[in-house]
Amino acid sequence: MVKKILIGILFLSMIFVNGNRVYADDNIYILTHNGIIQEGNFEQVEYHLDKNLEDYLLDNLEKKSNSINLSNYHITVDQIDAVVQELLNNNPRLYNVSFDTCSISNNLVIELYPKYQVAKTKNTEDSYETVVQSILSNITDEMTDLEKIVYIHEWLVLNVEYDYENYQNGTIPRESYTAYGALVNGVAVCQGYAEAYKDLLDRLGFENILVSSNYLNHVWNQVCLNGDWYYIDATWDDPVPDKKGQVRHTNLLVSQEELISTGHDYGDWTFHYSTESTKYDDYFWEDVTQPLELIDGYVFSASNSYNESAKTGEVTISKVDINTQDSTKLIQFTDRWYVLDKSGYFWMNAFSGCVYHNGRIYYNNSTQIRSIASDGSDDQLVLDVNPTTNYLTGLMKFDDGLYYILQDISNTTGNPSEMIKFMDIEVPVTSIEINPKILNISIGQTQSLEINILPSYHTDTNISYISSNPEVVVIDNQGNVTGVSKGNATVTIVASNGVSANCEITVLEDNLLLGDVNNDKLINYSDAVILLQADSKLIELTELQKSVADVNNDKIVDYNDAVQILRYDAGIITGFE
Repeated sequence: MVKKILIGILFLSMIFVNGNRVYADDNIYILTHNGIIQEGNFEQVEYHLDKNLEDYLLDNLEKKSNSINLSNYHITVDQIDAVVQELLNNNPRLYNVSFDTCSISNNLVIELYPKYQVAKTKNTEDSYETVVQSILSNITDEMTDLEKIVYIHEWLVLNVEYDYENYQNGTIPRESYTAYGALVNGVAVCQGYAEAYKDLLDRLGFENILVSSNYLNHVWNQVCLNGDWYYIDATWDDPVPDKKGQVRHTNLLVSQEELISTGHDYGDWTFHYSTESTKYDDYFWEDVTQPLELIDGYVFSASNSYNESAKTGEVTISKVDINTQDSTKLIQFTDRWYVLDKSGYFWMNAFSGCVYHNGRIYYNNSTQIRSIASDGSDDQLVLDVNPTTNYLTGLMKFDDGLYYILQDISNTTGNPSEMIKFMDIEVPVTSIEINPKILNISIGQTQSLEINILPSYHTDTNISYISSNPEVVVIDNQGNVTGVSKGNATVTIVASNGVSANCEITVLEDNLLLGDVNNDKLINYSDAVILLQADSKLIELTELQKSVADVNNDKIVDYNDAVQILRYDAGIITGFE
């Protein structure tokens, strides 16, 4: 007898890593047929995911299979939860996949039924890949492995905010547990940070794993660098609540002993490799709380401290060889960040940051933005902000420009801050993609093209949308094309630097709808049935029917067109190319 059972699933991938239980920051949830409930008596079963099985599952998920046959793998009911959890833990890019049910026979799993977020799968994948490729585009072959790992750390801590409000309220949404939440939404809890880090490390070819603790309700990363294993916890290096422009480095490439000293109590950590190397435990970045600017193997950083003898904050901006720690002091200055609501009081610290752009280093004191050459010379005033209610507390560099941070430090350095751009960065378009590349529409019909212009943060404001024959097809600046008269036209989207992409469009007779073979103004299984009958030589299509039947545009009307119409009717695709 074959029957269906429900599979207890944690949000995304929070139970087993290498056969062990994994938890998130606080409350863990299981997806059941009744909805989301708090994790309870979830039996732990030892199971290690076989590589052949993992590849088989990934292949089926890539094809969006609705049912995966597991009869040849002899997986028991007790093991299936561990299988899917380890699969998800090993593959952060499966953020849009969950599993609810499977069918069993004689206590063995026969079929596994994945669920996909069909309505937004394409959009989420595109958005996710756009961010990933944007990050990876800044990592070059000339960078050492150390530089690559550090760059990802800096990006995550700078660009991801811990989902603190939802954490406090016990309302953490699913996406905050995922790499998608971290990279696309910019909001995540520890699992999102760790899975995003893992996906990026995977793509760069680093051997790495997730490590977690039931007691801590926490998950972090472990990576192999030059033959030695180290721990990284980007979550704990990100200040909570979020402090714009601040990055800690106390949990970056540390040994087990050092990680424990930062609060990661040892006891029930999941499988992890021994960390004998302490090379980076006391590295130069240990006390740096500003972003590390990586340029050609060097780091430009601002070290903030308090000069007791001078009774003032002290800032040292240095150029450090990240691989050898050889350091050159570029500039040092003192300043005071006063407590605005207490006359004569100032903070026993400094709040300066620095960023590198076009050969110069920009830094801030309490009221000004200044810049120096990369050797520390030529100190110049860039902008006299001279705020009256807030102080400058750092600088940040984003894809579109340089920003300074204004913060109310009247009674606490944790007060809300704002970022203000003071310099633009020009980013050219590198590629344009249009989908579909071939399109059939009818006279009067308007359809939106799916347009992907990379990088997403480009600054080109002169992108043109052109029709080769406006008497047949017109296109607006949002990529909406409208059929004007019967005929053919090419629409082109071109950036100011000449990068372009095309879509070939055929406009059919008035009132005809591609795929509407029976001309009832609907595209559904009835149209597919007519095509299947024609393909079986049971009926013959009229010329009018033929003009709308070739939905896959292969110049042949056959059962393949019927299949596409059925896929459209089922919601698997949203249109025809």
